[in-house]
Order: sequence, then C-alpha cells, then structure tokens
Amino acid sequence: MLDPAPERGRLCPRCRRRIVVRRVDGRLVLLTEKALEVFESERERETNERTWTSERRGWLALAKGLAAPDTRVARLDAAPPSEAVVGASKDLFLAAAERAVRTARRDKRWDQVARIRREQAAALYRASGSAIPPPDEVVALHRAWSEAALRSYGGFGRQVELVAAGCCAICAGDNGRTFRISAELRGQRLPHAGCPKGLCQCDWWPLPDSKGRGPRVRRQATPSASPAAAPVAELAPLPEPEFERPRGWHQIRAENWPRIIVASTIAVEIASLVNVDPLVRGPLVLWFSLVCTGMAWVGLLRIREQLAEAVSAIALSVALSGLTAAAFLYAGLWSPSWTMVVLEAITLVGVMLNRRLGETA
Repeated sequence: MLDPAPERGRLCPRCRRRIVVRRVDGRLVLLTEKALEVFESERERETNERTWTSERRGWLALAKGLAAPDTRVARLDAAPPSEAVVGASKDLFLAAAERAVRTARRDKRWDQVARIRREQAAALYRASGSAIPPPDEVVALHRAWSEAALRSYGGFGRQVELVAAGCCAICAGDNGRTFRISAELRGQRLPHAGCPKGLCQCDWWPLPDSKGRGPRVRRQATPSASPAAAPVAELAPLPEPEFERPRGWHQIRAENWPRIIVASTIAVEIASLVNVDPLVRGPLVLWFSLVCTGMAWVGLLRIREQLAEAVSAIALSVALSGLTAAAFLYAGLWSPSWTMVVLEAITLVGVMLNRRLGETA
C-alpha cells in the first residue's frame, strides 16, 4: 500500500519497478509497465466501441427514415459494434437513399428528391470529418439537392431568392439576390467555392411570378403586297416579355425597417430631451422598447415566417430591455434615462450589423 498515492510516475520503494500513473474518470490508476499495454489496448477498444455504436445508430436512423428493410436494420443493430458493421449500416442508408430518389424522380416529386440529397450530403460531410473543401462526392450530392430544389420551385415562378442565413462573407455576396431557375439549372453556384464552412448553409426560396404565365403572343399577319411574306409574319413569335424581378419579403423588410427603427430612436431621444407630454412619450417609448430594439437584431436570424419574425422581435426586445435595466440596477446606477440611451445604442448597433453583413440594402 502506497500512502500517499503517487501523482506521477516513479519507482516503487519496495520492488524498485516503475509505477505508471493514469487518470480514469477522475480517479488515479497505478500500473506496472507490463500492465500498461493491456490497459491502453482495453481503453482504446472501449473508445472504439462507443464511437462505432454512435455512428451505427446514426446511419441506421437515417436508413429507417427512408424505409430500409426492417430485418436488415434489426440484424445490424444486434451485431457487435465494429468498423465493418458501421460500414454496412452506411451502405444500407445509401442504398435506401438511391432507391427513394429513383422513385421520387420517376413521380416528379422534386421536393422529396431535394430533401434526401441534402440529407445524404450532410451525413457524408459529417462522416468525412467536415473537411474543407468538401469531398467531390459531397459537393455532387449538394448540387443534386440544389437542382432538385430549383425544379420543385418551378411551379411557383421563374425566379428564386438565395438566402445565405449569415453563413459567411462569400455567401453574403449573393444573399437576397434573385436568379432565374433556368439559368441556375444550367450552372450550379452552390455550394459557394471558398466558403470557410465547407458545405455552406445557403438555401433557395421560391418567388412567385408577379404576372401569370399566359400563352406566348404571336404577331398578327399584316397585309402585304408579297403573298409569300404573310405566312412568315404569322409564325414569327414576339420576344418573350421581361418580367419585373419580384422582391422577397426580406428585401422589402430590409429596405423599410432600418428607416423606421432609426426614426423611432431619434423620436424617443427628442421626446426625452424636450420633456414631451407623457401621453405622447409613453406610447413612443413602449413602441421602441417592445418592437424596435428586437427588430434591429432579429434580421440576423433570417426567420422565414413574418409572424414568427414579429414574435421573435418582441421577445428579443423584452429580453434586451430587461437585461439592460437589471444591469443598471445591480450596479447601483439606476437611471431610466441612461437605460434608454443604452437601449438606443444597442438598437443602432443592430441596424449597422445588419447592413454590414448584407442584410439591409
């Protein structure tokens, strides 16, 4: 018995053999040099089994989501964890994905094709260790998702909006821009080359056409002295009209809300300085504290639904106002006027960040 137990390796005072010290789950383990090799191999085996079990569980969950055969899933789940079992589980998922994609493409269900391809790309990218740049196989699957997503939006209109979701500076260059679906199908731009996240998180949003798709208009035949010219005039189509590019909700919001927020901030500050009647100043301060503060920051989240964005803005406003007031209170510097000044500064910083990151126009 060694008392106290050694904290680092040393020679045993009795047998003069070297003592090796290891820590396992916060406890000290004292080993001889002969037992060290067995100990390390057992620890490596346990670590590998945990890793294999986790990876197998992930691949089988994806395979079950694509209606893989239950018998094969159960057989792989019951097998002892190993690298071969993980590989078989991955192959089962990929086979089920290809089968589901073929069925969906045959039925023209492009939204399902897009979902499966993106799921494949994300799973294989994680399995590759999130390498930068992504492997060619992952890039091909990501572009297959993009193509299927664009085809699924063809029923809404001829254009789509690219949403970068605050990914990176490279992706922000295309954030909010609109593109023709036909042009994007000829040359894929996603994933963006040079994105520091490897497999960028950019997405397509559909943009409904502002005008309906009517039949092509052809020129009416005009009287002519030459009878041979009339058939040519009847068949000559007019150039396809150019439609005005529709703007997405985020573009419209980004153009108007910064002006509203800045104007509200100036109005609140003026009302505080000149001591406006409380019946006017109260609603103005309430509007600024409950809406403008959160709306200045919520644009960074790129929330799709307008109602969800409004609710999130109110919740964020309440949180920022409460945290600012609590900070002044705990610091012993309580002052309503200075609290409002800090909220105004936070709001203006949010507006500037939105513009800096490409959110505002």
